[in-house]
Amino acid sequence: MNNQQNNQSLSNSYGSMIIVLNKPHFYPGEPIQGRILLRLYMDFPLKEMSLQFLGVEKIKDLKAVNQIAFPKKELFNHISKISQSYSDDQNILKAGKHIFPFKINLHFNTPGTYSVFDGRIKGKITHKIICKIENSFNPQLSIVSKEKVNVRELLSVQPQQHFTAEIFKTIYSCFGCVNQRECRIMCSFDRQFYTNGEQGTLSILVHNQSDLDITSFSATLWQVYSKKTQIPENQKLPKAQFDQQNQLILFKQCIREQIYEGVKANSKETQLSNSFQFVNYNSNLPLPPSVKGTFTSNYYYVEIKAHFEGCSVQSLILQVPVNLVLSSQQPSRTFLDIQNQVMTKLKQREQEKEVIMQEFNEMSHYHIIHNEIEVSAAQNIYDIRDSIKGTVIQNQQNQLGQYGNMSVYDVNNSQQRLVESPQKYVIPSRGNDDYLRYTVYKQQQDNQGAQQILFNQQPRQSGQILLNNGQNNNIDFGSRNSYQNTYGNQYGQNLNSNSDIRLNLQNQQTQQDYQQQNYNQQQLKFGQNNYYLNDQTPKFN
Repeated sequence: MNNQQNNQSLSNSYGSMIIVLNKPHFYPGEPIQGRILLRLYMDFPLKEMSLQFLGVEKIKDLKAVNQIAFPKKELFNHISKISQSYSDDQNILKAGKHIFPFKINLHFNTPGTYSVFDGRIKGKITHKIICKIENSFNPQLSIVSKEKVNVRELLSVQPQQHFTAEIFKTIYSCFGCVNQRECRIMCSFDRQFYTNGEQGTLSILVHNQSDLDITSFSATLWQVYSKKTQIPENQKLPKAQFDQQNQLILFKQCIREQIYEGVKANSKETQLSNSFQFVNYNSNLPLPPSVKGTFTSNYYYVEIKAHFEGCSVQSLILQVPVNLVLSSQQPSRTFLDIQNQVMTKLKQREQEKEVIMQEFNEMSHYHIIHNEIEVSAAQNIYDIRDSIKGTVIQNQQNQLGQYGNMSVYDVNNSQQRLVESPQKYVIPSRGNDDYLRYTVYKQQQDNQGAQQILFNQQPRQSGQILLNNGQNNNIDFGSRNSYQNTYGNQYGQNLNSNSDIRLNLQNQQTQQDYQQQNYNQQQLKFGQNNYYLNDQTPKFN
């Protein structure tokens, strides 16, 4: 046990990896798209990288039943091995940030995600994406990340008659001795599908020709969890119950009941319209959706009873099937979900630093700098992805590579700060007249030269990059008014450069549009050094 804990700790020392999905839920037939975000603190000896999509359907009985076998079935298990060279050395994954986009196509027959439990029987269908980066030296030091995928059932639209129940029956009293004539009842709901907590309309059409009053109607919502089974002829299940599809009922529980007023005897056709809410008052958990798996099913129906007055009169019972949609599973983590979690932790850490928090409160938009240069304009504090970590920027070959210390020069205030201490700094912008000069001191054997980038945030028709070789490299951003209004839409055109630098410009929008934006990139190659502006990657611990 201790060895496993140590291995897990050593594996984390290489870095962190998470899987980010672009939507909280998916439907059968559509692609699952997302990104694998990997941050390595040191070079990783890579043997193989694989992406696995796993679907499992299983049942568990907390009190084992001898007569029934509770299987575990893999619905699918697709493994894609990614063989790609990410550096000059094919066996080494270099330290730094890596983004791996992926796309998985869901089959049209994929069952939905759900989980049921009645105190004894647990059943569920789960879908999961697993990414594994295997260590070539020690497999126990591999990095593994898992993410649940919420698949919603794709229910077919059926005729409204399927959700209608009707009964026409002669009413007897006194234990069937007295004929009280006929009664006809028809029930239906206004829709085919309902969500958790939603209120539907139950319509009851009554033609009570009997001599007995209907004192009340009761509507009870039942949940049924059943499985396909083949019972041998020589095996007896005296307590087993089967549903109309001849499936073994594992459990059946009453969710809720509502009472409605009745009708008088010898009445003509009477139309009753009553509300019925699909909610479980016995539990704080939402109801699982209606799902039909490969060998299990979870479904609902509403049982309507007409209660007659008199001596020993049997109630009329109707069953109206209903479908509940929207899975009770927690939605998959989206890009913004993870971003908000990261920002919550960042705010908590920054609260301990009074001076930095004062800068947070005063800024309207700002620039963020970390081990890779990032210039971003944001509308509110929740758009921060990360800020400077001094431990990353110090002279550490395993994290910063060939970069050394970094300094930030604010032209307006003529101040220069050298980032060396393990603190987080956020450099605010003070308006459109600001110029921020970023100087990166490259570790060279002769210790000469510094590459300087001057980024002009002021609205104008062109931006300019000044390099230490004295050459001017102009970038035409188009109309800078749009850039000023949207805080970061940049259009790089007419890039001309003779220098050896790579510049990557990306878009940034507000938090609400962040998830759906398309990144416009323009690149210039500058040798082996990479500088990134407006890096969109969320930072995680």
